Amino acid sequence: MTYQDIAQISESIRFVMHTSRQVSLTSLNASLAARKAGNVRGFRAVSVELKAFSQQLSQAMEQMVVGLYGVSESVSVIYRQRRTQRFQQAAERGAAKTAALTSALQRNDYRLAVTNGVLAERLQGLQKLVSQSLRLCSNGRALARSAMVEASSGGVFEAVLRNVAHDVERTIEGIHLSLKGIVNYIQYNA
Repeated sequence: MTYQDIAQISESIRFVMHTSRQVSLTSLNASLAARKAGNVRGFRAVSVELKAFSQQLSQAMEQMVVGLYGVSESVSVIYRQRRTQRFQQAAERGAAKTAALTSALQRNDYRLAVTNGVLAERLQGLQKLVSQSLRLCSNGRALARSAMVEASSGGVFEAVLRNVAHDVERTIEGIHLSLKGIVNYIQYNA
């Protein structure tokens, strides 16, 4: 994993957090539109669920930020250890092999292996959080479809309610695609 990969994942997380806020605002608008439409309790209930979905997704993204920080920390340590390893190997080539230098190389190799293991665990934890978020998106899609069904009882506001439901569904699809991109980065680097 490189710093560029971490930056891309971070950007995807930021996008999902921003989009999650949009879902929250859209659900608020949907609730207001349902109230204006009159007896559209089902749509109002769905909009409340969408707001809860967006809050859960925001919390999941906050956890991913923490996980990504750990990954970034491990990558930094690996880069430093590799730099030290190259320096020690160059010193070994230029000088007579000493026991102290050989021992230092072995310690660094061990630390590098341990840090690679920690990185693998952290990536696995991050992947688990992304998988949970993808399941949340599946729930969000179902809620958006429910909103589409409930919009049919909106009377004169049916078109407005359908547009809101469609916007939410499209937004959740964007979140889903962004999360799949994070999965691809993690799998590529695992």
